[in-house]
Amino acid sequence: MKNYSELLIDISPTESDVLREEVTFKVNGYKIKMGEPSNLFKLIFGYMSQDKHSDGWNYFNTISIEGAPIKELENTVETAIFLFANNMDIDLYEYPKIYKHISYDQSVIDYLEATNMIESTDDYKVEYYQEALALYNIGRRNDDPLSFYRVLEYFFLINHKSHIIELVENYNTNKEETQLINGIRNVFTNSEEALLTYLVNSLDIEDVIKKAYNLSLITSENERSFIKGLYTFRNSMVHSKEESKFDIIIPVAIIDDKINNWTEILEILALKAIMKFCF
Repeated sequence: MKNYSELLIDISPTESDVLREEVTFKVNGYKIKMGEPSNLFKLIFGYMSQDKHSDGWNYFNTISIEGAPIKELENTVETAIFLFANNMDIDLYEYPKIYKHISYDQSVIDYLEATNMIESTDDYKVEYYQEALALYNIGRRNDDPLSFYRVLEYFFLINHKSHIIELVENYNTNKEETQLINGIRNVFTNSEEALLTYLVNSLDIEDVIKKAYNLSLITSENERSFIKGLYTFRNSMVHSKEESKFDIIIPVAIIDDKINNWTEILEILALKAIMKFCF
């Protein structure tokens, strides 16, 4: 079979360890199937079902991809996992992961269902920036706020695309090299906080600001306070090892709540950015 791949995947739906019904959809025209392993997979990897710790094939799921060339396989798999986990009507104990190469946040799932961020279809077109979906998947598997923040970082310069195109078009008209170079340099030399501000301001975040305020993460219910709080949290996570030399006694539960709440906020922001640029 040309361009056919099948990988063992840990799905862990809440009702059982395996999908009761096969799930099929397309990503950029490539057919995706998730569920019971194919007969070919069972034939090749028959030893897995004979392990003394297993119960035949009753606790195995695979994801198969038809049509995707090898160079597009990783991005296609990550995109399929993202779509499956965020858009299928299946409750999960843990975020899906491919074997060989985890966190369940019900509040974010409820948010997704309430806002209908991903339109349901059987043929998804995700032609650009699929690497961002892989970063999001890592964040979900590891409950990692910095992975969600890296999704935002991924889109910092992409968010300036229209401005860069405008600079190039102006150069094509007036041939002013200095103007073009200075304009592009200004984009690339913006501070990270400025890039974060420009990106967040391009998203619809009124509901996120309200949520952050209600969780006592920010002192005022406005964009300026929200971005300042978000960037401060990001810095605290990045530099936490350096700051660990200070003996500050703070109840662990308070720290954990703050990290968990900001992680939830960052996940929602990452999803908003993905929806804006990828779909």
